[in-house]
Amino acid sequence: MAHMVVSNVVRKTTDIIGNLVVEECTRLYWLRDDIKWIAREMGWIQAFLEDADAKQFNIQVMANLVSEIRYLAYDVEDIIDIYLPVVQTHKRKRFVSYLQCFACIFCDGYTNHKFSMEIASIKKRMEDINRKRITYGITDNITERIEEPRGSSQHFPHVDEEVIVGVDRHVEELRAKLIDHPIHHCTISIVGMPGVGKTTLAKQVYNFIRVNFECCSWVCVYKNARVKELMKDIARQVRMEKEKWENNADMEADLYEYLKQKKYLIVLDDVWETETWDAFKVGIPNRGIEGSRIIITSRNKEVGRYASCDTYLHDLFPLNDEQSWELFSKIVELHPDNLDETNSSPELREVGQQISQRCSGLPLAIAAMAGVLKKKEKDAWRGVLLKMGEQPGQISEILELSYHDLPCDLKPCFLYFGLFPEDHEIPARELTSLWVAEGYIPDQEGQTLEDTGEDFLNKLINRNLIQIATRKFDGRIKSCRIHDVLHSFCISIAKKNNFYKTYHGDYPVIDTQIRRIAIHHGLSDSISRNRHSRKLRAILVFNKEQERSELLEHVDEYRFIRVLCFEGFMFPRSFPRTIGNLILLKYLRLKGSSLRSLPSAIGNLSNLQTLDVQECETIILPAVIWKMQELRHILLASTSSFEKHITDLCLPNLQSLYTLNGDFLEAKCLLKLGHLRTLGLCCCMKQFGRMLTDGKPISEKLEKLQLEMWDDGPYDVRQSREIQELDTSKISDDQGLPTPPGPPLNLSGYQNLTCLYLEGPLMSLPKFPSSPVKLTLVRSALKQDPMEELGKLPNLKKLQLRRSSYMGCEMVISGAGSFPRLEVLIIEPVPCLKSLKVEEGVMPRLRCAKINGIITLEIQSERLKNIFSEFNYYLMHMNYLEQVNIDWPEDDFFFWEDGDSILPPTEISDKGKELISKGIVEQEIVEVQRGMSGNPLEIGQSSLSENPQDGSE
Repeated sequence: MAHMVVSNVVRKTTDIIGNLVVEECTRLYWLRDDIKWIAREMGWIQAFLEDADAKQFNIQVMANLVSEIRYLAYDVEDIIDIYLPVVQTHKRKRFVSYLQCFACIFCDGYTNHKFSMEIASIKKRMEDINRKRITYGITDNITERIEEPRGSSQHFPHVDEEVIVGVDRHVEELRAKLIDHPIHHCTISIVGMPGVGKTTLAKQVYNFIRVNFECCSWVCVYKNARVKELMKDIARQVRMEKEKWENNADMEADLYEYLKQKKYLIVLDDVWETETWDAFKVGIPNRGIEGSRIIITSRNKEVGRYASCDTYLHDLFPLNDEQSWELFSKIVELHPDNLDETNSSPELREVGQQISQRCSGLPLAIAAMAGVLKKKEKDAWRGVLLKMGEQPGQISEILELSYHDLPCDLKPCFLYFGLFPEDHEIPARELTSLWVAEGYIPDQEGQTLEDTGEDFLNKLINRNLIQIATRKFDGRIKSCRIHDVLHSFCISIAKKNNFYKTYHGDYPVIDTQIRRIAIHHGLSDSISRNRHSRKLRAILVFNKEQERSELLEHVDEYRFIRVLCFEGFMFPRSFPRTIGNLILLKYLRLKGSSLRSLPSAIGNLSNLQTLDVQECETIILPAVIWKMQELRHILLASTSSFEKHITDLCLPNLQSLYTLNGDFLEAKCLLKLGHLRTLGLCCCMKQFGRMLTDGKPISEKLEKLQLEMWDDGPYDVRQSREIQELDTSKISDDQGLPTPPGPPLNLSGYQNLTCLYLEGPLMSLPKFPSSPVKLTLVRSALKQDPMEELGKLPNLKKLQLRRSSYMGCEMVISGAGSFPRLEVLIIEPVPCLKSLKVEEGVMPRLRCAKINGIITLEIQSERLKNIFSEFNYYLMHMNYLEQVNIDWPEDDFFFWEDGDSILPPTEISDKGKELISKGIVEQEIVEVQRGMSGNPLEIGQSSLSENPQDGSE
């Protein structure tokens, strides 16, 4: 990680040198020379480290030299951060005041002398390193390295298909044991070495048989897992009443009794110890309704044997050579048998087969090596083969080879995944913001830092190092995760380099050089024992349960800190004022219901880029936030408030602002946010509607817009989620409707708008641009059938009409080519709607239709009948002209990305009839369509989030 530290130092010193102009800083000529020396020497070190990394030296003398350079780079970074305020891209008019402050720092003779002594010490250490390099014959010839091209932002709109080989026989065998065997209850154990494909196999079986069960759950059981928290997750997934699993001391007993009455399927993925299995048995009965099943996966065969008898122990072995080559060739996009390129080059085929054989039959290792070679010229394959050695390697050796092949700027991004808890689903937006705050993302012409970060994530995914958890409807990545073997690998590499350490309630050894810590539980002990590690750059806390800690009392001691991420904190009512002393802080995320206010001292954080308090529902924020010019993302709860009404702001870099209560902001202030890409407002329609729609768009870059509107007057934040439904039983054609708030919204100027959520009375449809991919209307009280106009939107993939969005009785979807790209249609509940007619030739790409209400359906297309049947199986009992009540469970309040994912294509046209014939109850169909948070995905499928607010954007 020294390379990234050196790169940051070079960037900082270059920025400073560029602004230390003679006419403004003549008395600091000596300082300019020292900084130039640092930049020059760090540049040579950067080249040396890249060369050493490309050559992958294994000799101990080189390892020792690189270690010395790493610590030197860390110390230089400390000096820069102590004595030189962080300077990024400053306009000259802003930099004059900086120089005045900067000169004052060195007016003090003691500070001047101390800085000079630090530089002298660094020079001496540099001379010693150079002497050792020459003495031991370590050359610095720069080797040629294949770097991945940087260009415009890359998005992958297709649905991902996981490449799987050699599991069909195992799936059928396990299906037979789980479904066909006439036994009351059984536990199947899938065991095998790490990376052999246990989770992949369990995923295939789970998705194949889950329709046979009344309720299903999948949880990832990592090492040192908190079983009670996982059982809460199981209770949530099987739809036990919330009050029985949330803050309930008898939760395990209640879950046990609940499951006894159900035919359930539960998967416990990656169980490490027999004690963990025993702990689960407190809440999971070994005898539910006949046919209940449990699947566990484990790398420990003794655990599998302990949980299952030998009859139900399924040993998964590595792939054979033929299967390994098949998997490898598919991933690198070479057909294993008849592709011209391999036939015309027998040597290439031979090299590829040898590489796949040396992966020891482990799919994870094969995928990692294929990811290395996928972007390389074919003549580079032999060089990779030579590095792998003569014998099949251990998976750690193969992963290390894949890691060393990463470009230098991707390595810290990859290792950062180890900071998150094992099997954690990581929002892509959060991840890239952290990378930006840490300085891992370089400036690219024509792109924002966030776009470049998204490119980096795509590159890691393309190398099969990171897995996609969910995609958005526009094809971009919504969330991702990392395999547990790779997760452990990241932690081990980071530990060697003092990049970070993770704690799980253990007692850490104090290391003054550690740069980052992540705490997954045991907050108080871990923090208190690291108080002396004053050089921390990041603290990330992922506690499931809120704990008190002394960290906040000493937070100002961590003066180098860039990232603070606190989940599971028992905050005081007001955050300490000392937060204002952390002038290098760039990322602040707070999650805790006890926090009520932030101090005005937060305005001192002149480098802050991300402020995320959307989980602090009643927090009061200081008005100074609106003057913090480096802020890029402000994420609030709609119930957040401010000390006073805002009439002016200066946020030239702001890209994300949501969810803001419009009572605290003058509508005209939106005109100063020209770089906004995401905006969420709870606002008065008369004030903000006019500002959004009159004249030039507030931001031509706007991609996501959420408006929760009311007619007039103040917005009662305490009732923001409790807006009373319209009393449709008393509404006639011309009476009882809300007063129109003004002229229709005109959003046609927002040509980049892809995601749009509108809540509140509209009366008539807004004017839309052609760009929306996802559109949600809630309580819109539309008088006219909106389907004709909405059907003209050429890019619309998901349409949701919810809660009194339409006040008419009839709805017709007609016209050949209407809704040309629509994949998901959701109508729920629209109380006045009595009939829906769907004509032939519409919605050619529809995959899911979800209806809630007592309606008469007339569907002319056989294809659409099958789709409605698949997801609304009661339709199979009607002739499509009868009335039927299709009652789906009410979703939680929808924000940006409730199920913002691409659904799988319909595989069996008459699947609805199949499900009816099997006697499947309604909730399973709901479960299949929605998916469950944390569950595995079908091939080519992204899950639909069960809790919409978790993925809000």
